[in-house]
Amino acid sequence: MTVHDQFFAVRTDLTACLLERDSAIANALLALLTGEHFLMLGPPGVAKSMLVRAVCARITGATYFEKAMSPVTVPEDLYGPIDLIRLADKGEWVRRDTGSMSRAHIVFLDEIARSNEAIRDTLLVAMNERLAQVVGFDPYPLPLLSLFSASNNTFPQEAAAFNDRFLLREIVQPIADEQNFLLLLTGQLPDWHQPQATISLDELRHAQAEARHIKGTPEVAQAVLALKAALSAEGIVVSDRKWSWCGKLLKARAWLDGQPELDIESLLCLQHALWT
Repeated sequence: MTVHDQFFAVRTDLTACLLERDSAIANALLALLTGEHFLMLGPPGVAKSMLVRAVCARITGATYFEKAMSPVTVPEDLYGPIDLIRLADKGEWVRRDTGSMSRAHIVFLDEIARSNEAIRDTLLVAMNERLAQVVGFDPYPLPLLSLFSASNNTFPQEAAAFNDRFLLREIVQPIADEQNFLLLLTGQLPDWHQPQATISLDELRHAQAEARHIKGTPEVAQAVLALKAALSAEGIVVSDRKWSWCGKLLKARAWLDGQPELDIESLLCLQHALWT
């Protein structure tokens, strides 16, 4: 079985457990393939956190960290508290980071729009450079693959730079189909805690490398130029950083769909990257 076959099996397993979440599942996998980040917006109770937990459960060897954010969240809540015993006994200024974001491959931060400016600033460095940068400590590397977030509300205007760090964003809605609703109501769904397909961290890295080697085409390049011009005409500003990430996203989407090179249909994934 190829790495792509394994990815397809994981995707199929997730869609069986999470009804009407095909798009969000694809975006979660695309975030992992590109090494970028995914924000889900929507009302409470639409399986935003469940989706991230289910994805992580299917990546063997991945360490997971989850935290609900609030206006009083501090860096210690993410990276671990100071070890007061070692500080008192040996005068050493170290963190107790077991189970913290410092050791996590996949991070899920719920209610991210409620976080304060100081937390958003430290997360910018974590998301961009994969470094923990906290006053009093030298920056140290993080094993972070992708950061997933969810919120019931949009970000305030002063958080625009932080908002732009999420390559993928999607509004998740409640289940609409009546038959799917009945399946949910009667509990006739596979248990997401019991993966039927998995990939390892090494296999994920191999998939990332394969996706990077997907070839572009002049047709797609011209289509992206036309899209950029159309967005500018509508007054929609897309940062150069976001456009550079979109190149990775297009390749990852083509790879996920089993395509050897980019085609026009690959551009459909940009609907989750280029909106405000």
